[in-house]
Amino acid sequence: MPTGLDQLQHIVVLMMENRSFDHMLGSLKAVDNRIDGVTDQLNNPDTTGAPVKAQPRAEFQGQLDPDPDHHFPAVDLQIFGGNRASDRQANMQGFVKSYFNQRGDVQHSQKIMYYFKQADLPVLTTLALEFAVFNRWFASIRMLVGHGADRRDNVCGQASASSEAQCSKAPSWANP
Repeated sequence: MPTGLDQLQHIVVLMMENRSFDHMLGSLKAVDNRIDGVTDQLNNPDTTGAPVKAQPRAEFQGQLDPDPDHHFPAVDLQIFGGNRASDRQANMQGFVKSYFNQRGDVQHSQKIMYYFKQADLPVLTTLALEFAVFNRWFASIRMLVGHGADRRDNVCGQASASSEAQCSKAPSWANP
């Protein structure tokens, strides 16, 4: 066992739904280059083809109305930018296009590229800078089976835990 782990008493997992790492903590790259966060080069094309840069203009509840779509077709567009070829590569260039599909409003769709400044989230920022943060963690696409699977996968530490029997310590969540 590595030194210090024998003193470990608690592990706290903060799992936030419907928020990307860049949206919540992407600005931390400015203070810690090890964090894979927002850069000046980060952009996504809108439906007119214009590049939309990431901007520190995120607000609290209600700015993204409706919530970003996280069903399979929308996530496929977000990750592959609309490319449907069999040899396609993930380019992460479809987030603005996907959000446009929800309201048909070019200006509103650009808000999906907004992120929070560190000063807007002082508690979360402090926790992230003082403790471990997993900034290169990618969720499996589990929309077809609901959020309960996402939560179970997180607790089990594996995406293959398709039943609670495969992860004896996993709690059960009821989806509303």
